[in-house]
Amino acid sequence: MSKTILFLLISLAVSNINAQDSSLHNLELYNIFMEDQADRQKDIRNIDGGALSKRDAERRKQVKKIIDKNGLATAEDYFRAAMIFQHGQDTNDYKLSHTFALNAVRLDSSHSEAKWLSAASWDRYLMNIGKPQWYGTQFQIKDNRCVLYEVDTTKVSDFDRIRLNVPTLAQARARADLMTKEFQKSDTENEKEFLKSSNSELYKAYLETKKEKRPANAGSSYINQIKKLIKKTGLKSPEDYFFAAYIFNKNADEKDSTNYKTAHDFALKSLSLGLHESLVWEAKYLVAQTKDNYLMSIGQSQCYGTKVIFDQEKMSLAPIDSACSNDNERTSLGLPSLDVMKSTVEKHNKNLLKKQ
Repeated sequence: MSKTILFLLISLAVSNINAQDSSLHNLELYNIFMEDQADRQKDIRNIDGGALSKRDAERRKQVKKIIDKNGLATAEDYFRAAMIFQHGQDTNDYKLSHTFALNAVRLDSSHSEAKWLSAASWDRYLMNIGKPQWYGTQFQIKDNRCVLYEVDTTKVSDFDRIRLNVPTLAQARARADLMTKEFQKSDTENEKEFLKSSNSELYKAYLETKKEKRPANAGSSYINQIKKLIKKTGLKSPEDYFFAAYIFNKNADEKDSTNYKTAHDFALKSLSLGLHESLVWEAKYLVAQTKDNYLMSIGQSQCYGTKVIFDQEKMSLAPIDSACSNDNERTSLGLPSLDVMKSTVEKHNKNLLKKQ
């Protein structure tokens, strides 16, 4: 990495290349960048996070080889490299992305996309270490809604945002609302659509469980009732698999590995069959939660970090196998990064101490 930093410093001092001369752009890097962008043209709800993460990692390896050969020359090269590392998985990747984006802007001060990326990469770095973002470029999913990740409004102004081709905070929040509307319809409209092919009795049981008309962890007796219903009517739609997954997960006992495994398999199946868009984010979270529940039920560490432990009111994350998943996979399932999770726990415990 030291060679990379040295090269960056030298390039800033001596480069007088015309960034707009496309013949000087690195063609190999261009192709890698286009592959990266093509991977992100799909609806985010239908992206396979695990497979995408592997392709992203391979692209970063390829770009690092280009960097080692001093293959970045133009503003466009630096911008494309920055975008590849923006889709990384740790703080080092986001730092590199930020550095490359700044280099692109220094080589071509009119490069509006690089300006935006210099802000977005900084925000993502802050988000990854559990701190509020500055510019307001990063969003997250909460309760099936797209919301702006926490912003420290004291660091930069809307004037600073506009200068870097970033929307104002008001515009960013409005965009979050629009993004929510894109994959949300009214509950009534959604029900009319997916009840055309799903099991109405199973849907009713799902609603009862969700509204806790049935007590959480009611145990095997209620699950057995649902199993009888499934045996009688079958699971005929992606929504049926989702409803069953939710019921099994919510009502399984703490050590009930069999039903947690079944819930996980049902959640995966619901997504693979093309689940109704209004349920996709909930199902993705359920995939993570059921896997964590299953692993903990057999005495292993959780994978995604969905499980917390309370000692009276003090909170802690249940043990996590950090090799099991990465932050890209967590994001694809609607989960925050591990650092954000840890920061949330710390804030909770600090607030608890203040009250005492």
